[in-house]
Amino acid sequence: MAVGARIRNSDKALQIDERYRNFAFRAKGSATCSTAWSSGGVTKYRTGVSFPGGIAPLCFVVPTSQNMIAQWGASVSGSTWTFELLSNVNGAAFNWFVFDVPQSTGLPPGMGMRVWRPAALGGGVAFDSRQPPLKIVSVQAAGAPAVPIPSGRVYAALQTTSGFFYTDVLVPPGPDTHRYFSRVRGVNVVGGEIVADGFFPFEDFTRSTASPLPGFTPQTPQYVIADVTHL
Repeated sequence: MAVGARIRNSDKALQIDERYRNFAFRAKGSATCSTAWSSGGVTKYRTGVSFPGGIAPLCFVVPTSQNMIAQWGASVSGSTWTFELLSNVNGAAFNWFVFDVPQSTGLPPGMGMRVWRPAALGGGVAFDSRQPPLKIVSVQAAGAPAVPIPSGRVYAALQTTSGFFYTDVLVPPGPDTHRYFSRVRGVNVVGGEIVADGFFPFEDFTRSTASPLPGFTPQTPQYVIADVTHL
């Protein structure tokens, strides 16, 4: 039987386990999707959120203008991560929150509780009470019912994939004209709820051959919903 530090809450749900790192809050900000990106007959608007010094960062977003935001992807250069976000509306605004594995240095002095990972697992901090932890509320599949946001709380969403999917159909009278149109899924906040069942156009054009993506499996993202109140 393994021996180590494990802490559960009053519902007996595991909160801290020395074998795993609790993601902690690292940075926040606001941005708008305002850089036009035209491809495949459709104009989208994008922006990037950069986070230097990241190890395995996660970017959660809160749309603030009732416009859908899609998390398109991420790239890393050195230790700087850049998250790319899209909207079909110019100026679509959102707040963002980045979480990463806990820091072990560079923290202000203070009292608290710190749990270290075993050396056999690579060491490092598993939990530090001075670093606000990631508080997951639920995990939703695309198309699931909206998640109500309790009064006075702020919820943010992490989209696990872009949710890209496409349709390729023959255009009458054919037989050599195909209409290819693709969509990406996104998240929105409307009426006090996080909504993860929408999508917007990514490309829409006609071509003389079928889509070059045979056998493509549509992406069905998961949405990780977190409570970011008071961060």
